[in-house]
This record gives sequence, structure tokens and C-alpha cells, in this order.
Amino acid sequence: MKQKIIVFDTETGGLDPQEHSLLQVGIMVCENGMVLDKLKINIVQDNYIVTERAMEINGIDLKTHTGVTPAQAVEEITAFVKEHFSKPAQVLGHNVPFDVGFLKELFKSVGANYDRVFSYRLLDTSSIARFLIFAGIIPDGGSLGQLAKQFGVEFDQDSLHDALVDCEVTYKLLIEMTNMFPQPAIEVAV
Repeated sequence: MKQKIIVFDTETGGLDPQEHSLLQVGIMVCENGMVLDKLKINIVQDNYIVTERAMEINGIDLKTHTGVTPAQAVEEITAFVKEHFSKPAQVLGHNVPFDVGFLKELFKSVGANYDRVFSYRLLDTSSIARFLIFAGIIPDGGSLGQLAKQFGVEFDQDSLHDALVDCEVTYKLLIEMTNMFPQPAIEVAV
């Protein structure tokens, strides 16, 4: 866990980044098992396209939802990442291709280039879990909450589906997953 990484999560109005609204983004900068910085942005739209099921899951009430415009969100995200990384940042998430799709669409919608901010290299705790399930190392069940429980990550079940809380749980889950593997011995020169 010595490598600095960006953890991000999104809360959305549905499953399709080209159709449904992006409502919230959580981003953390982490290194050596520590959280160095956090950012949470609520995004407001003139018109929301959401599904009833997505809104049940994320618990966001659009009547009271306040935040910044998509252009302001991209500016804040870019500035936050550039403050911590001199080149595109490697990304960690849980089912991270989903979140990447929404962030790429957000950047595209305001004429910004996602690939100048974030690396194409992704680390996905959901994929790691699927490998561990396939190998028979852990039982079936791949939601963030299920995996956090399996790996002993403490979290408040009612707080999940807040983008920043999901980032925190995802990073703790990655740490616990890596603890399953032997750590290399460090040789000391005499």
C-alpha cells in the first residue's frame, strides 16, 4: 500500500452514464494505508434523469439536493487531483468501471479531458473479490457491504451509498484484501 492512489465513488440517478444524472462524487487521496485528503461534491443539474430504484439506493432527495454545476465539479475535481499528482492518477474503486463511465461523461459534457486527470490503470476491489470467489478463497457475495463484513471492515450500514463513505470503506477493504497475501521480506544490508 505504499503507492499513492485516488479512490473514487459516484452516486448516480441510474445505471447508464450517457442517460442518467451524476449526483455525487467522492474522492480520496491515499498512501501507506492513510487517507491524505478528501473531497465530496454534490452536482446539480437543470434537469435530472433518474430511476426510482437508483434514488432508493442512494437516498438522495432531489428536492433538497444542493451543490455545484457540472463545470464547477470538473474544475474542483481537476484542481484536487492536480494538487496531489503530477501525472494522471491511478484510480481505485469498487466496481470502478461504473464510476469511471460517469466521470468520463461528466468531463466530456463540459469539454474537459478525463484522461489528463486520471490514469487508464484501474484497481477494482469488486474484481479482486470475484477472483477470490472464483479461487474458492472467500464465499460468494460481492457488494461493498457484504465484502466489508467478510473482511472485518467496520462501517455504518446506513451511511453506505454516500460517495465519500463508500471511498473510505473501499480503501479499508483493499487494505484487508492485501493483508491476505504474504508481505515480501525486507532485506537489511549489514
